[in-house]
Amino acid sequence: MQSILRLKNCFFALAALFFLASCSTSSLNVFSQDSAPQFKLPPYRVEKLASGVELLFIEDRRLPAFSLTLLSRAGSRIDPSGQGGITLMMASLLEKGAGPYSATELADAYGQYGSDFDVDVDLDYSTFSVAGLSKDQNSLIDLFSKTVLEPHFSKVELDRLKAQAVAVVRRGYDNPSEFANLAFNASILAGHPYGASTYGSIREIQSLSPEKIKAHYKAYFTPENSILAVTGDYSPEAVEKIRKVFGAWK
Repeated sequence: MQSILRLKNCFFALAALFFLASCSTSSLNVFSQDSAPQFKLPPYRVEKLASGVELLFIEDRRLPAFSLTLLSRAGSRIDPSGQGGITLMMASLLEKGAGPYSATELADAYGQYGSDFDVDVDLDYSTFSVAGLSKDQNSLIDLFSKTVLEPHFSKVELDRLKAQAVAVVRRGYDNPSEFANLAFNASILAGHPYGASTYGSIREIQSLSPEKIKAHYKAYFTPENSILAVTGDYSPEAVEKIRKVFGAWK
């Protein structure tokens, strides 16, 4: 639903730009270059591992904080025909059990460090992130890598998420505003991946299986299709751990 709202907002933004373009330059001289706010990117460095994943390092020692954000160029627009919502479901399942942890154990493990695993699925990409204190960076790297690289995709957790997704879709049908946005998006982008809902239809959601989820994960969630951003106050040992773990990603 958020993607639909963003698309609609784009149209309003374009209309606003056309309006501003029609205004005289004299009426806009208050926004001169001299008074425009200046923005400068912080220093960063990029490194590509043998596995294909790209690392982006942004060091900031002003606070004892550390974060990892993995961006995968796999958004809901890659959902195969008849499997709408599979990318969102795959991404949501990552934190529902991975490595030696069950879903509850994984949530508790993140909670011990005052952190959690965040997921955001957009049309063109998906992001997965974790943040915490610098003193816990090695433990967070271990948890994060197991979460994204060793998911269980259990049927029990999948069935639970499918029930939640179906409830969300049904609520959307009962909400006039959401339903209008959905119809608007489907109408102007009919036949295009951008015209489909990130959640998929109820029938598509119910047809998803662990086997389909695993196949989708292996096909699109790959190292050469990913960028890992490492930010904050991190140590050389943490950098080596990241290189070792994600360099072995197959």
